[in-house]
Amino acid sequence: MTDSVVSGNHITCSVSSTGACSTQGAGLWIYSFVVYGTGFDIRSSSIEGNTAGCQRTSTTSCQVSGGGLYVAGGTVAITDSAIAENEASSAQSLESRGGGIFVAGGTVTVDNSTLSGNVAAAEGNRGYGGAIYVEPIGGVPGIADLAYTTIAANAADWGAAFAVTSRDASISVKRSITASAAGAESCWGMAESTGSGGFNVFTDTSCGVPAAGDQLGVDPGLGDLADNGGATLTHGLLATSPAIDAAGEAVCAGHANLTTDQRGFPRPADGDGDGTAVCDIGAYEAEAPPAPTPTATASPTLTATPSPSATPSATANATPSWTATPTRTASPFPSVTPAATHTPTRTPAVVLTPTATPFPAVGLAGSRGSWQPLLALAAALSWALAAAAGGVTRKEPRR
Repeated sequence: MTDSVVSGNHITCSVSSTGACSTQGAGLWIYSFVVYGTGFDIRSSSIEGNTAGCQRTSTTSCQVSGGGLYVAGGTVAITDSAIAENEASSAQSLESRGGGIFVAGGTVTVDNSTLSGNVAAAEGNRGYGGAIYVEPIGGVPGIADLAYTTIAANAADWGAAFAVTSRDASISVKRSITASAAGAESCWGMAESTGSGGFNVFTDTSCGVPAAGDQLGVDPGLGDLADNGGATLTHGLLATSPAIDAAGEAVCAGHANLTTDQRGFPRPADGDGDGTAVCDIGAYEAEAPPAPTPTATASPTLTATPSPSATPSATANATPSWTATPTRTASPFPSVTPAATHTPTRTPAVVLTPTATPFPAVGLAGSRGSWQPLLALAAALSWALAAAAGGVTRKEPRR
């Protein structure tokens, strides 16, 4: 059976007179004694929400077995599947066994799978094996062998996870998680008939002698049963789970080498990010944590720090006076200030009126008439020079 869902089935029996009543396998009923040794495979499938119960009177006997799956003889292999929230339960049942799986002779192997939320309960606290119950039948031993499986949140009056009845019945677990409610005993009747293959996580110490790598009384750090990818429901591992990279091997060896987890995700993975990929305990393989995103480091911004300014001494006039500096206004072309036009002003010539000054008599004798011509010549020369310099008005000397 592959990629299938068996869900929501109910089976019950009703006895109103003396006698006995038994209900078996509400989800699947596999009886292989007719052809002994016949195998049956369940792969990538869900068996969930099925209920086996009964009704009786005070004079009758009623027994309920296998809420999800009833196996009698032969070999059944369960891989990559979920058996969840099934019940072998009735208030009127004298005994209920195997809320998830009931094995009566034969062998059931479970790899990479989840058994969660299954219940075995009955009147008088006689519910056994919330997840799996195993007993022999007709001289044929009953065997359940689990690897890389998560068994969580199952409940029963005796053995919240597992219950066996004799040495001819056994349950073996390796590299698996068995997690039950606080205060509950996960295993019943298993001190001599149950073996640990090592590297398991148990929430309590009721499941026999521990083996190498077992962690007892430890919270496995499981998430809720949910769709974490893949075809079936799983319990994810929280980041702090002690099951991550703790199965002690890099090749995940169940009943075959497992290269993926229940969801189909690759295993092993480096779930703890230490650089080495090691298988996780249980059905779920935690992915390697994402590589940290490099954070851009801002280059330091150079901030100009002003040099300290000298603090001026206080003076009577604290505010310095500033001399306004003329602002030069840009002009497309330099403005040319026309030069002042010099208009020459004609200065009236000095009128020279020659005055007859007698030369000193230095060896010169004679009368006025003897030097008069010289005076006339001097006056003419003076006028000529003044005229050349700027126009002197000529004025004739008196005669």
